[in-house]
Amino acid sequence: MDDIELTRIRADIGELMPDTGYILSVTRTSDGGGGWTDSWGTASTVTCRVDYTRGVEVLAGGAVQPKRQLIATVPYSTIVTTANRFEYGGVSFAIASVNVGSWLTCKRLVLEAL
Repeated sequence: MDDIELTRIRADIGELMPDTGYILSVTRTSDGGGGWTDSWGTASTVTCRVDYTRGVEVLAGGAVQPKRQLIATVPYSTIVTTANRFEYGGVSFAIASVNVGSWLTCKRLVLEAL
């Protein structure tokens, strides 16, 4: 695959994604007592596709707890890290990891419910 074809595929993927999501970034404000308050705001709006996974189970507090995970596919050019959050359908999720998809055409975000 050459650079021209890769550029076309990246553009097509962005146009074909059916949903809209929001990359959130944090602003920290001093609370005057040595700590801070986090405020999350929209850093960018992206086209996306969100898929639900079967989830995983983790041991927490001596008991097995379900852990809900989703996968958001976003355009490759999206600027996002695990320090961001992702909002979809009015719900905010932590970004557990950012994986680059096949042939570098998209990014996949592993999302966890907050």
